[in-house]
Amino acid sequence: VKDVLSSLEAHQGPKPFWLEPARHESDLVDCGGVPVSAMSFHHGRLPVRNLAYLVDLNGLTILHVGDTEITAEEIRPWGLSDLDIDVALLPAWLLTEPSWLPVVEEIGAPRIVAMHLAGPDAPPSWFGSAGTLENRIAEIRRQAPAAWIPTEPLEQRVFGVQD
Repeated sequence: VKDVLSSLEAHQGPKPFWLEPARHESDLVDCGGVPVSAMSFHHGRLPVRNLAYLVDLNGLTILHVGDTEITAEEIRPWGLSDLDIDVALLPAWLLTEPSWLPVVEEIGAPRIVAMHLAGPDAPPSWFGSAGTLENRIAEIRRQAPAAWIPTEPLEQRVFGVQD
């Protein structure tokens, strides 16, 4: 780790930093003039750290929740429903599994990007009750019809304030 940090320090450009917000608190950092809030959302089944990020970029408020299995009760203290989030990047299971749909409602974003879909060769257990990638995509379309579901590598979409 020390060698990696030394080589990063020698490299010209922004230096990495470690964010470690406490539960139900956030760390606010400035990333080249873009305010970013990091929030500690638990990962779920694995005992690993998961941070959610709230970014204000050119008038859009964007939330990326990471790889979380957070519940609506756990997310409520953050007051996300009061923040007028424009775009939320959410794992597919939050958009398909009935027990997690209240999280999507609590966030209240009008635009949703589905992520962590897994590839078609992933084991069926990765797709939850849907069982296959095709079924998971169909379920997302049923539960969140306005969600954008990127299915190709490096697929892009532009969201504007007026969208």
